Amino acid sequence: MIANSNLANLDEDVEQYVIAVDFGAKYIRVCAALVYLDEIKIIGYGQHKSEGFSENGIKCMNKLKESLSTAYNSADRAVRSTYNKDTLPFIDNPRIFVAIPGRYIEYKNNDGSCEIGHRAITSEHMVKAFNNACSLSIEGKELITSFNNYYQVDSNNFIDDPRSLVGGQLKSHAHLLYADKDFLTNIKYVVSSCIRSKYMYEFIYAGVASSHAVLTDLEKKLGVCVLDIGAGSVDITVYENGYQYYSGISSLAGQYVTRSLAVAYGLNDSWAEKIKCESQEISEDKRGDTIEINGNENIRSKISFPKKDFLELLDADYGLVFKKAIESVEIKGLELGAGFVLTGGGAKYPGALNKLSEIIANYGAERLASKVKIGQIDEQLTGLTDAIDPYSDTVLIGLLKLSREIQTKRYIPPSKSKVKNMLNSLLSALQQEM
Repeated sequence: MIANSNLANLDEDVEQYVIAVDFGAKYIRVCAALVYLDEIKIIGYGQHKSEGFSENGIKCMNKLKESLSTAYNSADRAVRSTYNKDTLPFIDNPRIFVAIPGRYIEYKNNDGSCEIGHRAITSEHMVKAFNNACSLSIEGKELITSFNNYYQVDSNNFIDDPRSLVGGQLKSHAHLLYADKDFLTNIKYVVSSCIRSKYMYEFIYAGVASSHAVLTDLEKKLGVCVLDIGAGSVDITVYENGYQYYSGISSLAGQYVTRSLAVAYGLNDSWAEKIKCESQEISEDKRGDTIEINGNENIRSKISFPKKDFLELLDADYGLVFKKAIESVEIKGLELGAGFVLTGGGAKYPGALNKLSEIIANYGAERLASKVKIGQIDEQLTGLTDAIDPYSDTVLIGLLKLSREIQTKRYIPPSKSKVKNMLNSLLSALQQEM
């Protein structure tokens, strides 16, 4: 995987300064890190409530800029309290990776071919085939991310490196991710207003980022479905035989649970969110059978309700969230040897695994019902690790990992305007490997 020709080469274990940005429906999160070949050092972190942005999209550009600016400035202050231009020469020119919410993403699996004429395949042939696979255009969408899954030479399929093979036709099978053009234009403006850099921004689907944070190569090879349960959507990514072939969402997510609790118990959203997030402590509290809430922000100044009813409602709401997510993907025919991996804020719900297993079994996939787990960040983290939430921040860690992997196995083009430079970089990298 190769990206901009102006990015530093990671063949040497030198630090790369990267800013990762996650536009969530609940919070905007920013993480600053030094990325090495075998380590990610967190050196700055900030978050702020998503003012001007929700699960329904951008509501106010100025408020969105203020939210991102506040989150970024918090991270930047932490960085500059330790580093300066002498100790971190590129402190004013970070590489910037931005996660795009799933509701603005569309994916296509496409292939592109190159005629070989029964000669030995070269790096130039590989670039041409892959470029042809990426040539698919969708009205109103912009190609932001492209994974070359595998190559095919005539009838020989699932080839990782076809160089030197002889054949008549080379075909590249790619997984393409597109973002809504207007949304992307707005996000580019917001990011450029808050974070300065000479490098172009890289935009990645949030679901791809979180899956990179929690999956191993073996899980991808066995087949796995990742459910990233955020506030505004459940981002879904599916891998089979090591290749990504599905990227989608379910729009029923954490905010649905919050609002269901708010309506049921006469709470505003902030209090409903608070008791939802404290559900683990509530379920483990043996001291009483009721939950009491005091506060002038509620419809009533004091409210109490049975703990049993609350936990049953919470269980039913999350059950519906999981059901809608599973219905988004036809799982019966999938080879998911590694099963399902949960991540995101919704994975904190203490009954998540049992409820997901129940939903999968009810959906007719009993063989997969026992293959569920909470995702663990698969990366060596150092530095300000206490700032990282192992559930809600998987998108950020995934973006940081992708900033390193962008020069290894697969290729991710940031935008059509840079395709020529990137293809030249890809060609150079392939030739260096020969």
